[in-house]
Amino acid sequence: MGIRQAKWDEGKINLIVRNGAESPSLDVTITPIYCVNCDRQLPHLYEHLGSRYGQVGTIHCAFCESAIHCTDGDNIVFELKTSGCVLNYYHLYRLEKDIWIKLKESYGYDIVARHKGKTITLKTVVKELSKEFKVPVTASQQFTSQDGKITMFPKVVVKWFSILVYLGLDK
Repeated sequence: MGIRQAKWDEGKINLIVRNGAESPSLDVTITPIYCVNCDRQLPHLYEHLGSRYGQVGTIHCAFCESAIHCTDGDNIVFELKTSGCVLNYYHLYRLEKDIWIKLKESYGYDIVARHKGKTITLKTVVKELSKEFKVPVTASQQFTSQDGKITMFPKVVVKWFSILVYLGLDK
């Protein structure tokens, strides 16, 4: 249980493809953190190690030293609530239902048909799409969250974003 500073390769973004679902559910263990007190993203990513009754733990801002209390839904983690901020991973990592529908309709990539009843990682999807569509994926591009607050993402998310740009699904 708790939350700790992560290395780039730590943490997973799991996609749970349930039978009968139109898009996968998320279970995320790697996250950026934003401090609302000093209005800055912390300089590291963090690994979510689980919670007890929704209580994940507390970290301190690297800039203003404010306590940032973290909570989740106490089951699968599709969002992390911090002091004054909610990180919804469907939106933050661009894994919303409409992205999966567009991938299916425009490119024939149907995550539900391919991985029905399984839990896979975003890394698996990135590899599949990169190979099938010959996407030149890099982890060095710079992306910013839609609200402009988050600029540092896990490498696999940066690769995912670059695939969305390449396929014209970034809008």
